[in-house]
Amino acid sequence: MGVTTFRDERWRPVRGVQEMAAEGRRVLVLSHMFPHPEQPGSGPFVLEQVQALRASGVDARVICGRPYWMSRSPLRLPRSLWAFVRSIGESRRQWWMLDGVPVRYVPYPILAPFWSHGWSYRMAVRASLRNLRREFAPALIHAHTGYLDGSAARMLAHAWEVPYVVTEHTGPFSILMNRSIIRRTTLGAIAGAARVVGVSRALLREVLDYLPGVQSTATVIPNVVDVDRFAVTPLADAKPEAPRLLFVGYFVEVKNIPLLLDAFAQVLAAKPLATLTLAGGGTTVAQTESVREDIARRGLQQAVCVRGWVPREEVAGLMRQSDMLVLQSRSETFGCVVTEALATGRPVVATRCGGPEDIVTESWLGALCDNNDPQALAQAILDVADRLGTFDPQRMGAFTRDRFGAVSVARRLIQLYEEVLLARQAPASQQAASNP
Repeated sequence: MGVTTFRDERWRPVRGVQEMAAEGRRVLVLSHMFPHPEQPGSGPFVLEQVQALRASGVDARVICGRPYWMSRSPLRLPRSLWAFVRSIGESRRQWWMLDGVPVRYVPYPILAPFWSHGWSYRMAVRASLRNLRREFAPALIHAHTGYLDGSAARMLAHAWEVPYVVTEHTGPFSILMNRSIIRRTTLGAIAGAARVVGVSRALLREVLDYLPGVQSTATVIPNVVDVDRFAVTPLADAKPEAPRLLFVGYFVEVKNIPLLLDAFAQVLAAKPLATLTLAGGGTTVAQTESVREDIARRGLQQAVCVRGWVPREEVAGLMRQSDMLVLQSRSETFGCVVTEALATGRPVVATRCGGPEDIVTESWLGALCDNNDPQALAQAILDVADRLGTFDPQRMGAFTRDRFGAVSVARRLIQLYEEVLLARQAPASQQAASNP
């Protein structure tokens, strides 16, 4: 898996990246979730945040760690090692431009279980970025997630003598605490950060449960929503007696698809013309088939459409063809689809599962209901359906743009960066004053 295998036209190789900001506004972003040709739908919220920063005059560039699966065969291992070393060499030289964002992909070797990935990630970043500062000297490092990116940021920040901040996205956060090595690496990275950011209050509370000592440096800054792609449109042809429901996401356990199907069966009993579209799929074929079987078992085939995976460019269109978005997750760190639906002017029904509680804060945005309760979810859907004629798409769109739009989020991030850099300069200035 060398970086020279790229075939997606969105990724354009560049020989060098022109500086666009003074030293104090250069930020190196570390994110293993950043989009890649093999996973173009990965971490769009990181891409959009970096785009927002660059549009606001910050020279933000991305380092994305990519797993390089090594052969475990003794006979093939030497060749696998050589290929890995060659790909590291390529990553030292090659920048790619993705939708206006410079990104360098760093392969890290995978031989052992997940608990070892933090170490191999750090070592690969150190090897591939040895000469990076000659062409780009960041004033600050911004890591997305504590485990992989945060631990690498901690290492780089120490070597380069610059501060770093960590935005945590992992949810539930407790899954990182089950193994002692991962727990120690994650908490060490977060504790060493100049500032700790949670994308929602619920996620930040989880982090603080394990690290109460970082409360003074902790804050909430949400993910960005692309208000141009998810532009407001009128809620046309909405009929309370025939609501069109939409779910967008993975068909995985945390999304709790069976809860939605149970609730929708109750909605159909009250509104027989209601429809539900499921856009997404499982991470395995079995997960997708399980959802189809659940639909058949409940006798919902005529009212439920499984669209499968939909390119992100088409999600906004699906939202505009619907009357409401439903998100019934057990746990959500944020809920990007919630802000995307609101940006298009569509109300949202969501369980109280974390992130949506920071977004659906007023009844004119939709409704929240108890988690894992099909009757409560059905009642919330019916309530919103009955109020379809009262929702104001323009008001919802303006609310979303003001709180989650690129300009708003970039402004908050830049303010955070400036506070971190100012605090770092203060001790140096004090020392200089005391030693004239």
